[in-house]
Amino acid sequence: MKLSKFEYKVYNFIREQDLLNDTKHVVVGVSGGADSICLLCVLKRISEYISDKNEDSFDLLAVHLNHNIRGEEAERDEKFVVDFCETNGIPIIVESRDVQGFANENGLSVEEAGRILRYEAFRKAADKFNDRDYVKIAVAHNENDNVETVLFNIVRGSGLKGLSGIPVKRDNIIRPLLCMRREEIETYLNDEKIDYVIDSTNLEVDYTRNKIRHKILPYLESNINQNVYSAIDNLSQHAMQADLYIENQVEKAYKKYVVGDTVKSEIKDEDYCIVSGVVRKCYANKSGALKDVTSTHISNIVRLFDSEVSREIELPYSIVAKRTYDGISFAEKKEEMESDSPKENVSFRVEKSEGEQIINGDGWKVRINSANKVEIDENIIKNKENKYTKYLDYDKINNDLFIRGRQNGDYLIVNSEGGRKKIKDYLSDMKIPRENRDEILMLADNSKVLWVIGYRISEDLKVTDETSRVLMVEFIKDENV
Repeated sequence: MKLSKFEYKVYNFIREQDLLNDTKHVVVGVSGGADSICLLCVLKRISEYISDKNEDSFDLLAVHLNHNIRGEEAERDEKFVVDFCETNGIPIIVESRDVQGFANENGLSVEEAGRILRYEAFRKAADKFNDRDYVKIAVAHNENDNVETVLFNIVRGSGLKGLSGIPVKRDNIIRPLLCMRREEIETYLNDEKIDYVIDSTNLEVDYTRNKIRHKILPYLESNINQNVYSAIDNLSQHAMQADLYIENQVEKAYKKYVVGDTVKSEIKDEDYCIVSGVVRKCYANKSGALKDVTSTHISNIVRLFDSEVSREIELPYSIVAKRTYDGISFAEKKEEMESDSPKENVSFRVEKSEGEQIINGDGWKVRINSANKVEIDENIIKNKENKYTKYLDYDKINNDLFIRGRQNGDYLIVNSEGGRKKIKDYLSDMKIPRENRDEILMLADNSKVLWVIGYRISEDLKVTDETSRVLMVEFIKDENV
């Protein structure tokens, strides 16, 4: 068999865009209108054409969603699609949903609610196949739809992604008719004597998109540029290529600069489009959505890099962005409102006794021993480079000690006059992120901290010329403990 000129153009577009590689089943969204009926017919012809060439082809499953909005007209559309598929030997699934009710319940426009429920029906149908990895969902957007979408996004204040228009493919959703104008589709159906229904709402100008379709684009075509559709479609293709490139660069930067929910300060040296892209991605991962997030939100977050530590802004979806020592962190508002109080933690008793003691923790251990000062090289005692081995004046320790996490009331002696500093303030001065402070262990005598392990010891317990006995404390990270 041969394909018509129109069908062959779609067939070539499918091959150029790799839309049906490794595909055994195609779920086709069919409303009954010109575009979806055209898509169904052309895919059927292409599947037969491929089979005649003795190549691996695909089968079709039509899906129709009755929105229950237009009364008798909706019933007419459903009957037309069912009859059309039966006549052409194409299996069909019909879903019926209360789109208006769904929109009201979820605070959505009827258009958005319908879109959500349609794709839900398509995915549900695709899941019926056991070999789910070989299923594509085909929808009937055409070049006119793409142009209308780009204009719609422009007037809403879109960025580069909005200029990219409708993607040819995303995940397992494909759009084989994006290469065709609406006029070409209608001409094809008329030439092939294929019937379709007309949705009366597409002729109204109450919806913004229909105003663009019926008023703005015809005006531009008649008065500004007779090739306006091609011009805007060409713009969307260039924007899509640029956006894909930036997305790839953002992904690389994300892996480099993001740790958990924090964007590291080092990213500031990158171009703004990369910084903002990484911030947007990190925000989206935390919030799960970006629908109500504007470029102003993103720029305000980026400006936090130049703000003082602890500056924060509240954002949509109950997210807080906060300047930390390391960069900008994202947290849910309820998380952020929690105080900086220490969490409950286990503690290990260290007896003040002669001889060696070993305390085993989770992934670490501490070795403790006492000795006469004269038995230890003074250079070793004074070595400040070893952060995890410290020497204390044994005779100035009065009680048994504990190895534990921080607690309310903890303090450290920070000078020879006996001046105290709260551990909370000390950790803040050391620029230790709040979320990491509970991971730091202390060697403590009640509320007095003798050693913030990995950092400093209490000033009054330092070994001096008058010291006769020392307490050696060594912290060892040991994954095998």
